[in-house]
Amino acid sequence: MKSVQLTPITDWQAWILTGPDSTSAFAGIEIPTEVMTAVFSDGNLIAKTGRDEFLAFIKDTAAQPQSSWCFRRHDRILHIQGHAWTELMLCLCQFDFHQMQPGEWQMLAVAGINCWLWKDPHPDQGILIGFDPGYAEYLEHIFHDVINEIELRSVNLGGAL
Repeated sequence: MKSVQLTPITDWQAWILTGPDSTSAFAGIEIPTEVMTAVFSDGNLIAKTGRDEFLAFIKDTAAQPQSSWCFRRHDRILHIQGHAWTELMLCLCQFDFHQMQPGEWQMLAVAGINCWLWKDPHPDQGILIGFDPGYAEYLEHIFHDVINEIELRSVNLGGAL
């Protein structure tokens, strides 16, 4: 079994909502109250990124947010999990992922690409990472290269690479 698995998430519609009526656009979907926090509820992930700004990832089958300042996004979203996901991310980002708490939301540069990250509150479920789809080939190639290096190190314990 691989030490890290990358699984694309394709069943969400992504949105950015901004402006004073942004909170009312969610029609019964639970939303966070504090800036730079996220709520995962009923299969939807909503992050509050500013006083009146949200990133929303809503299941395809759910009612989508409606607002004058509600714009579609097309983030590439990956679920990163496995026993070495933290090691993978530490190789690509300066953030200390050992300190990341369950349910925590971050906006960081990973391998030089601006990304959002959310740590699943369930043990051993890893993280979700989202980024501009124009960087998908580049970033996923780097992820796979680093995963291969991590697996080589685990096979060659005590040996130099």
